[in-house]
Amino acid sequence: MADRLPIVEVDNVTPRLGSLLRRDPTVIGFGVNAATKLVAPVAVATTPSGQGEGAWGIEVVGAHDSLWTGKGITVGLLDTGIDTGHPWFVRTALEVKDFTGEGPGDGNGHGTHCAGVFFGHLLGHRVGMAPGIENALVGKVLDSKGAGTAETLFQGVLWAAERGVGVLSLSLGFDFPAIVRDLEATGVSAQAAASAAISGYVQLLRAFDRLADMLALGMPGRAPMLIFAASGNESARDVNPRDSVGASPLAAAEKVIAVGAVGRSIDEVLRVAPFSNHGVDLCAPGVDIIGPRAGGDTVQMSGTSMAAPYAAGAAALWAEYLGSERAKVSFDELKSRVVGSCKILPGVSTDRLADSGAGLVRVPK
Repeated sequence: MADRLPIVEVDNVTPRLGSLLRRDPTVIGFGVNAATKLVAPVAVATTPSGQGEGAWGIEVVGAHDSLWTGKGITVGLLDTGIDTGHPWFVRTALEVKDFTGEGPGDGNGHGTHCAGVFFGHLLGHRVGMAPGIENALVGKVLDSKGAGTAETLFQGVLWAAERGVGVLSLSLGFDFPAIVRDLEATGVSAQAAASAAISGYVQLLRAFDRLADMLALGMPGRAPMLIFAASGNESARDVNPRDSVGASPLAAAEKVIAVGAVGRSIDEVLRVAPFSNHGVDLCAPGVDIIGPRAGGDTVQMSGTSMAAPYAAGAAALWAEYLGSERAKVSFDELKSRVVGSCKILPGVSTDRLADSGAGLVRVPK
């Protein structure tokens, strides 16, 4: 276990310097400062003003009558920011930090919605998965257009770790096409740009893996961090059952829990959403999810980016439950409870288990 958190530096790395960095034991990893992007929702719809009715996912995961609320657990969200004045957050002490240079607030609305799904509270309704969360950190690592960089992502993760976050939700990933475009813009051929982009992408993913490994162990005086990430919305099984895309980074990282989305069919049976990427660890509600709208009222969104905070909220409840039995809860213990308690979806054939992983996330009773 390291004695302190690593730091993030940005510099021009020559081939010679890169060779030296690979042999430097103090460097946990490096890669291009690639663009990151929001796992954008596939659908957005207006909802009745301000209410939490219709939060169907709360019931299907068992949170509607759970005694556990996430009380005492510090959680984090890295996204487009948050509307701190929204009524869904009046009972939560929010610590917000902007890494984009754009300033505080949420000009996109995605971060506000995801935060509401994660730990929102509305009197008379359990609208968020973990309404008992008293301390939440929200890092603005994506701007109002849903764009960021690897630097802001890594800085946000380290900030969350330094502040003691035990459960972190991410609904973003590396923008591979942007890496290729940036290289081509310098005059590099399409083939060379694709090759360099793949190399840079792999290096970034490995660096994030190593960082996640460190945070899973827990730094001195800090809780181990369990990270949840949206698997992505690029699949199109409703067009072609074979049109299923693998989990996108960061969900593809080894120590990160990749989350797929489920929705209700006409016959009320839960099924993996057609847009949800495969290769997930588990799945959570991600279709027609009601959450707070930046600026007031509510909005309905669909996407794996909604499923990720659902699963992270469930983990916060498990962390509270396990913490009531013992003073310290390890990464492996919390992860095994979250994954091991999942409910296999009915009708999922063995050759499609990668679509739903361990199944639908469930909460402690």
